Amino acid sequence: MKSLKEKGCLLAVATLKSEAYAKQMLESAGLSKYFNVIYGWDGTDSCTKAGILKRVISSLNMTPSDAILVGDSEYDAQGANAADTDFLGVSYGFGIKKDESKKTPFPVADSPQAVLDYIINTK
Repeated sequence: MKSLKEKGCLLAVATLKSEAYAKQMLESAGLSKYFNVIYGWDGTDSCTKAGILKRVISSLNMTPSDAILVGDSEYDAQGANAADTDFLGVSYGFGIKKDESKKTPFPVADSPQAVLDYIINTK
């Protein structure tokens, strides 16, 4: 994250976890300083990954084509698709396993360094 921030990338969190919980968790881990915005579930049943992602993109004055959602599940990929945003899966999370990464219709990074390389070389 530090490398991306230093390169001028805008970083955000778009999670379906409670926004207050996400902010608290990132603050406790000393990571919140790297993110321009942290958005999460707002307590409504209509809250979706795509909706949160669109909120992030709008608040950062970006277009969907400027953004890449990095996530670890098919649900993240579906949210990015619904928001017209690129998606990069990671195999070191909960949802996408390294041995499954070759079968996905989207690119998958196997390490934080691979995420950094992908973002720098794509955007």
